Amino acid sequence: MPSHLEAEFNNLWNLTYPDIPLEQEFKAIPKRRFRLDFAHPDTKIGIEIQGQLWHKGRHNSGTGLLSSYEKHNLHLANGWLVFQLADKMIALDWLEIIATAIKQRLK
Repeated sequence: MPSHLEAEFNNLWNLTYPDIPLEQEFKAIPKRRFRLDFAHPDTKIGIEIQGQLWHKGRHNSGTGLLSSYEKHNLHLANGWLVFQLADKMIALDWLEIIATAIKQRLK
């Protein structure tokens, strides 16, 4: 089930870039449980929505951070460019940066 931030990103993306489809909960690393919140598989660009930055939670505990670093590094090692977005980054300027990166990799 997507978080409210993932839904917000998805709605804004689909309104702004309907011609660039993204897959949700995409499994990019074989034999691993990791999934990207959003992915453009043809260009190996992923988007991770990071919520609850200012609250104690799984993603900002020592164990959660180690898991996030492992996930991020494995994506890099497999040729993926993964954007990390916090709540205030779900905005048109960041979506434009991501869309530009996708278009550049399509060339």
